[in-house]
Amino acid sequence: MNVILFVCLMFASGFIQAQETVILKAKDIKSLIETRNERVSGKAYQVSAMEYRQGFLKRSFMPSLKVYGAQERFELGDTYRRTQPTYGAEVSVNVFNGMKDSLYDDVVDKRKERMETEKRVTVYQEIIKAKEIYWNLVFLENTLGVLSEVQEINSKNLKSAQTRIRAGVTTSADRFEFEIKDTEIKRGIDQINMQRKILERELITLLGYPEGSSVKIADKLEHLEGMESVGSHTEAQHQFLAKPSLVQAEENQLAAKMQARSWWPRVDAYAAQNQYNVRNGNVFDRQEGRDRVLGLRLTMNLFDFTSGNREASALRQEAEGSRAEAKYLSKQIENEAHSEIASLDFLHKQLHDAEENIKRAQGYFKVTMGEYSRGVKNSPDVMGSVDKLFEVKTKYFEILRDFYITRDHLRTKSEI
Repeated sequence: MNVILFVCLMFASGFIQAQETVILKAKDIKSLIETRNERVSGKAYQVSAMEYRQGFLKRSFMPSLKVYGAQERFELGDTYRRTQPTYGAEVSVNVFNGMKDSLYDDVVDKRKERMETEKRVTVYQEIIKAKEIYWNLVFLENTLGVLSEVQEINSKNLKSAQTRIRAGVTTSADRFEFEIKDTEIKRGIDQINMQRKILERELITLLGYPEGSSVKIADKLEHLEGMESVGSHTEAQHQFLAKPSLVQAEENQLAAKMQARSWWPRVDAYAAQNQYNVRNGNVFDRQEGRDRVLGLRLTMNLFDFTSGNREASALRQEAEGSRAEAKYLSKQIENEAHSEIASLDFLHKQLHDAEENIKRAQGYFKVTMGEYSRGVKNSPDVMGSVDKLFEVKTKYFEILRDFYITRDHLRTKSEI
């Protein structure tokens, strides 16, 4: 029993040690995705695999050695029985293969290039996902702060209402209003905490940290001077997002050329030495069973002409399809970039309006509280002013969140 307990404790301690508390800043996300993200790592392995396949053309001219050997027990007719060996070796060298080896080498190089561009796109996609989650977490942190502020105000109002009830200035209805509001605020806080946990798990997975790790956000949603500047924008900065389709088209075009030559002859130079036995050599002694040969061998399959040309035509059509997709993606990406620039300008203007609304809501709340204390306003009026303050502050943080996400979308295109 003690041994089982010890093993359980060791396992639990190892699990606890594997968990981490990650202090995260937005600027760290790019390097973390590049080094820890498992999807990016998978793409890197694919690129590495293609590196092993490169250099096929040189390897195709390396000699090929085939050897065989057997010990056979056989009968010829009714009376001739023997146990004899048979063995031999042949060396062959590729002399000409219709340039198919060269084309295949080009296909491998192009495939590696495609996988490299796919990896780059994957890095971009994972960074964008991680930053969207990150800024949503920052937004929830700020919203939680506003809710806590509203909860504190409501708590003070509840105490004030109880004092007014005891003094006979108002009825118990005020107390019920503030108590109901307190329950709603607590529900809102619980909902935000639940959303934070969901987003935190997603972010931990994207960043490649152990399951159960936690994230401590190091940034705030702030309106900083010059934050609207995103630098220069050129089409070349984001064309890598359409490049995988373009490279795929080039790869298919090369593969089509290779398939079109599938019926072309192959010429090999070869040399061989064999030792036959009586059964397979039609010989009567070991001396007669030996042979040496040196020659050129031509092989071709004329039926490959039809099948190879059909496959080549199919690959050309696939190439055209990939080119069309690349052209479409290029336009779509360019439109997206211009939309993001326009959105940034709009959101930045909205920030100034939202800041003014916060000042108005704070003034409205202050006036309402003063009138409530003099008995001019009632509890619904107070809660209305508090709700308005919460609404405009939350809207302000929503605009900031959308601004940071949009800005990172645009910036990341030029950073990858």
